[in-house]
Amino acid sequence: VGASLRDMRATWIAAGLGMSVSGGVAVAQIFGWEGLPSVNVPAGLFANRNVMAEAAGLVCVGLVTHRLWWLLPGPLAALALPVCRGSLLGVALAGLAWLWGRARLLAIMLVPVLVLGVAFTASARWQSVQERLDIWRDSIAGMTWAGSGVGSYHTMFPANARLHDITTG
Repeated sequence: VGASLRDMRATWIAAGLGMSVSGGVAVAQIFGWEGLPSVNVPAGLFANRNVMAEAAGLVCVGLVTHRLWWLLPGPLAALALPVCRGSLLGVALAGLAWLWGRARLLAIMLVPVLVLGVAFTASARWQSVQERLDIWRDSIAGMTWAGSGVGSYHTMFPANARLHDITTG
């Protein structure tokens, strides 16, 4: 659908408005509002805060590319409040790529800030980082050249889990 449009501006405005609603709900959830069920808060209109942050990151990039600055506050709240490291890193890398074409020296100077930010967020939630590394190592250890079939990861992973305790989530 997007490829058939001449201009995506209206699409990004709609996405920005929708994500602003979700960002507003996320702010309310931070202050204790429990009007919507979710797996973890703040999740806005989404069931999971990380999914909201991922969508918000894409919307933020789209809004910036179309210079729709007035729509950024809501999606930025939806991006920042969950503290989803992957989404924040993705938006930061997109920002560096954008900046690279305009001011390379500034982009290079911001790389250490980005590295420090990643290191800080990783150290603040080290247990989560360690669990992910264990899952990756278990996944790699269970790989075969023949594979196990499309969609089999969810059922095959428990047989290969040695480092990650699958009974804890």
